[in-house]
Amino acid sequence: MGKLFKKIPDYQWLSALYYLVNNGEKIYMNKFLKTIKSIFLILTLVLAFVIVFIVTIPSKAFCYYDRFESPFIDLAKWQESDHSVREIKNGKLRLNEYGTTWRSSTYLHLTTQVTGYLEAKITIQSGSLVLGDGNGFARIGAYFYNSERGPGSYNEYEGNVWADVRIVLENDNSLTAKATLWKSTAPDQSAGPVILDQEFAKSVEFDTEYTVSMELSGSQLIFRCDDEEIIYQIKTPVNAPYNPYHHLCTRIYPEPGSAISVKALFDDVSVAKGALYDSFESPFIDLAKWQESDHSVREIKNGKLRLNEYGTTWRSSTYLHLTTQVTGYLEAKITIQSGSLVLGDGNGFARIGAYFYNSERGPGSYNEYEGNVWADVRIVLENDNSLTAKATLWKSTAPDQSAGPVILDQEFAKSVEFDTEYTVSMELSGSQLIFRCDDEEIIYQIKTPVNAPYNPYHHLCTRIYPEPGSAISVKALFDDVKLEKAVKAMPWILLLLDN
Repeated sequence: MGKLFKKIPDYQWLSALYYLVNNGEKIYMNKFLKTIKSIFLILTLVLAFVIVFIVTIPSKAFCYYDRFESPFIDLAKWQESDHSVREIKNGKLRLNEYGTTWRSSTYLHLTTQVTGYLEAKITIQSGSLVLGDGNGFARIGAYFYNSERGPGSYNEYEGNVWADVRIVLENDNSLTAKATLWKSTAPDQSAGPVILDQEFAKSVEFDTEYTVSMELSGSQLIFRCDDEEIIYQIKTPVNAPYNPYHHLCTRIYPEPGSAISVKALFDDVSVAKGALYDSFESPFIDLAKWQESDHSVREIKNGKLRLNEYGTTWRSSTYLHLTTQVTGYLEAKITIQSGSLVLGDGNGFARIGAYFYNSERGPGSYNEYEGNVWADVRIVLENDNSLTAKATLWKSTAPDQSAGPVILDQEFAKSVEFDTEYTVSMELSGSQLIFRCDDEEIIYQIKTPVNAPYNPYHHLCTRIYPEPGSAISVKALFDDVKLEKAVKAMPWILLLLDN
């Protein structure tokens, strides 16, 4: 570098400097300016993206109330801490029980009296678990005899002996099979000793079907799990039991602060050896064989809340009530699944609903629910097995909500299909109630006072209205519940991006 500058005569230094200052700018300034502009554009785009992200998703409080990502219902968000399943699916009876309540159960009781034999196949599915302490089980059970009293001398259930074979989910999340006998020493079944609690030797695994049975043979009670037997020798009188009942059951016993999930499948029930009673081939429970004509589903599965209702009983419902008060907005995604159907006449729906206001009375002057106005958006399974979306308003004119007129029942124009998710919402904005199904709106102009509602409640719900002799099944998925409306990006951000 030194040699290079030595070749430049002294008198040319000033000319060289002048040349670099004036011509160097021309040579390099365009590239420099282009680089600066590119960096500025990149920074502008990044800043705009961050602002859009912050504005559209400002905080958790502005986002989802519940996305159902846990297998258990969130006790802080929903009143129903436990959820149950009683449904026939893929030729199996599902009896599932989840939750935190001690001795929470799901049953199916036989209409036919069991006199000496009961058998079924039981599978405990993967996903059954104990979080904390406790246990649960799936069982077949029956009152086979009374050890103290017979016909004409009964003191209700006193002396009745209960027998069952159960597959137990133990505290350590292992499975065992057990035979149990319990004797009622109180007329109301409130007390009594366990007289047998014996474990089968066989290993029990998840997702494996086991044939369990009980047989009363003379003075013996024979319990079986597959080909293994436990024989109990009865040493008391064997009288006919008082008012016997017999059931399939799933039950949980979580300790305080714990939660348990037992997922069980039942199949091929028999009440006599070799004589099949029910193989659950129909999607509906057989009313001639089981006391529970209706079956419900309330469970979280695959990140969705399933609220299903099946049966023949008018206005049968499955709910999930919010613990947080809805003041002006409620939103959720709803899907009506294939397999929902009306057999005969009637209809059903899945909906979000809330008491938003009272049109007659305010705090200090309430007459219970009189004047409360109920709002909902529902996806309706119509009598012809088509689907529609509707906005509904109903006003209670009675303190106990037993009477009142429908003041809005309007159908959205959009076509509604099975197995398609729709975002439905309701918004109270001044004197307007805005109902939405995806991007379509129905606006109701309120012409009465808008007082705070009395004792408001808010829920997700699936309900059926079968006519006599008919049956209805509504299978619904709910997701992404919100209590606040998302804010969209401001127009000035678009101008920033444009510049």
